[in-house]
Amino acid sequence: MKIALCDDSAYDLELLKKTISENSYIREGQIDLYTDGNDLLKNIQNGEFYDIFFLDIEMPEINGITLAHMLRLSCPSSVIVFLTSYPQYAIDGYGCEALRYLLKPCNTNDVKTTLDRAFQIVEERTHFISVKIQNKTIGIRLNNLYMVECCNRHLLFHTENEVIEAVGTISSIYDKLKYYGFLQVHQGYIVNMDKIKNLKNDLVLLENEKTAPIGIRRKFEVYSEYSKYLERH
Repeated sequence: MKIALCDDSAYDLELLKKTISENSYIREGQIDLYTDGNDLLKNIQNGEFYDIFFLDIEMPEINGITLAHMLRLSCPSSVIVFLTSYPQYAIDGYGCEALRYLLKPCNTNDVKTTLDRAFQIVEERTHFISVKIQNKTIGIRLNNLYMVECCNRHLLFHTENEVIEAVGTISSIYDKLKYYGFLQVHQGYIVNMDKIKNLKNDLVLLENEKTAPIGIRRKFEVYSEYSKYLERH
């Protein structure tokens, strides 16, 4: 789970980050702070992605509502929550398909309730990962992806019905997948923990009967992370 907080007040940012961090969903998530909407927009245009945005409405240079409309172009499925000291902005906010607005200073219970609903929305939406195949880019549904394998400088995406060969590095792919229940078990293999049937010695057995080796140096981490995953689910 990746969350972006954007507010020109550094104090308000840290306060909100602390409140959000106390939520159990965020234990292995990522919270990035921005004091300038242009910086956030630039990162999004460079390929960054967030599941949830908390945007202050009253900001210099670019206000939260304008920023939200621009973010919608690149992140149509992300959840947007507005922060404001003025409730009259609410009508404008819903025009951006925002989940809701929170009055500042944010009440802890309001933040928790909003997060619970935001996480539910994120989980209900099917996530895709974009991969390059020759001269085109396609999307692969994450709930249909079992494993990613690095083979001769190419990546093999093992889905339920096919193996898709694409260009890229396994490190860059893992940077995108690690927030959605994927685990790198070997320097050349990433697996979807939701598709694991069993761990046996130095092998991961997947539900489609394919296997992935577990790196010797990663063995403890793999078993530990998978145990935590099972506890959470």
